[in-house]
Amino acid sequence: MMKSECVHESDSRVLEGLEAVRQRPALFIETGERSGVVQLLWEVVDNAVALYRARCLTQLSIQVCSDWFEVEDDGPGFPIGYDRLGRDTLEQVFTRLHTGTLVRDDFVNVHLCESFGGHGLPVVNALSLEFEVETHTRGRCHRMKCRRGRVTEGPSDVGSSAQSGARLRFRPDPEIFDVSSLDLTEVRRRLSELAHLCPALTLRLGNETFRERRGIVAWIEAKVEGPCFSACGTVNDVVVDVALGWGKPGPHRLLSFVGGHPTRAGGAHVDGLWSGLREAVYAGEGQRPELTRFKAAFGNGLLAVVNASFARPSFAGPTRAFLEDRKAAHAVETLVARALPAWSHWQSSVGLAIKSRAEAQ
Repeated sequence: MMKSECVHESDSRVLEGLEAVRQRPALFIETGERSGVVQLLWEVVDNAVALYRARCLTQLSIQVCSDWFEVEDDGPGFPIGYDRLGRDTLEQVFTRLHTGTLVRDDFVNVHLCESFGGHGLPVVNALSLEFEVETHTRGRCHRMKCRRGRVTEGPSDVGSSAQSGARLRFRPDPEIFDVSSLDLTEVRRRLSELAHLCPALTLRLGNETFRERRGIVAWIEAKVEGPCFSACGTVNDVVVDVALGWGKPGPHRLLSFVGGHPTRAGGAHVDGLWSGLREAVYAGEGQRPELTRFKAAFGNGLLAVVNASFARPSFAGPTRAFLEDRKAAHAVETLVARALPAWSHWQSSVGLAIKSRAEAQ
């Protein structure tokens, strides 16, 4: 290398705060027109859903007005005060990556750290032309405004408050995103999905309400004829929610989630569902058919949804589309193997169908 080509210390620059996100936004979130804008919205929504799973939140409202997005919830609000170094906690939450804590050591409170889908609220702040937060915490209301990741106003205590919760408003940066033709169809689809996965949560998009108190079994019942199986329980600190039914002949359709986040490539919890079905069908028998043959027989016309929620799940890659954590497989298998035989006994038509398929193996 020629001397003139050497890189000197004076040529290097340390990116401070959220500059790295703005310099390379594609490393943190998709920036392709509508998809990136919707991902920013889900980063904010996923934070509220995490608080719902920690039993801290029941209401979530979304407003879309021109190029502004607003998400409001009735949760505990964001933390306020100062850390041991004297830095404002609210400011740290939104201007530093990977600031985190746990809620009851069960579910990650992604109000304070990265969500399943990305890197959390600081990234939303960094990639927004304008970003505002209002939090009602411990009887006080605090506000802060930012522009492209930098604080422009606050954080400030604006007075007492009789409510709790948080309101976030953000305007995606037009230098990065195109919000001119945003289609809310995908937003509605995902909110309907969340309403089934979170039955005690009420979601709103403008004047539309998304709520399904019966959970994912209602999802299955709307798509298949005949009785549907559902079970929910906790096995070794893994909360499992399963629903399934058999419809018209055809390839099986299986939707899988971890903490409400879709795992499009499946993983351990899906393996546990198949193993649990096989154990339930062949309960009390010594020999089990090979899993591929079992899927061919019992997967015909099957529609199923499985959701596993637990602390610190491990995935195969950064997209988190495939769950690797084997404890989820054990939890799902155990729940299904225990619950399905009793259900099929009471649903005699299904029980006879299961028995005839087993005998045909």
